[in-house]
Amino acid sequence: MNRKNWLRLLVWAAAIAAVLLCTWHLLARANSARICEAVERVMEEAYAVKKSPAGQQIVAKLGDYEITYGDVVVMAQELACYQKDKPSAVRPVTSEDLQRGFDALTSTALAAMAAKDRGVKPDWKEVAVKRQMELKTMAQNKDGAIRGVAVSRLRHLTDDKAYTLMLFAGKEVVSSGEVQQALREKGSVEGERLVSELARDRLKATLRKYPLIIYDSQFKRPPWEKDLG
Repeated sequence: MNRKNWLRLLVWAAAIAAVLLCTWHLLARANSARICEAVERVMEEAYAVKKSPAGQQIVAKLGDYEITYGDVVVMAQELACYQKDKPSAVRPVTSEDLQRGFDALTSTALAAMAAKDRGVKPDWKEVAVKRQMELKTMAQNKDGAIRGVAVSRLRHLTDDKAYTLMLFAGKEVVSSGEVQQALREKGSVEGERLVSELARDRLKATLRKYPLIIYDSQFKRPPWEKDLG
């Protein structure tokens, strides 16, 4: 094969590769969009449950925080939506999903109560702005499932007020000042270990002071209780 034919073959190969790559990106984008739509649909169904009389029923309590059945359904649906590679994989929640949602919410309630006990009182206006920014960033993600969850959560930001306040309070079991001091005095590795131990000690103390009360028999004791035991 002479040089001219060889160059022509390379040009054709490059052109075909470019077309295939473009087609793949278009198909991936279309699939992501369909996943996003499917996730939004099931999330809206979960929020419909949350607004129903059944959704308003309190299924558990930890300290000052009450967990409703609707909050469990929404959390369970969110967790069940992640890491889906096709629209048909997006589905309503199962009983196993509900338990995972319950475990996640009660764990967040414990962290929030630990923070509240040391004086943390999140301001709704500030928290709402931070949550909105967080969700808007998620809504730009290439992952259709993450995007769908973010869009739905953003749409129901006010409906999620109690959950959002609990979520942000739970991030402050250990203050930023305490974290910075530990890292400054002990270094990154030892400092992180000390912060982790401090957080764990506070969670254990909070659990002893405010044991989790479960009102709905369909939910089992969360595994994190044993982990802190």
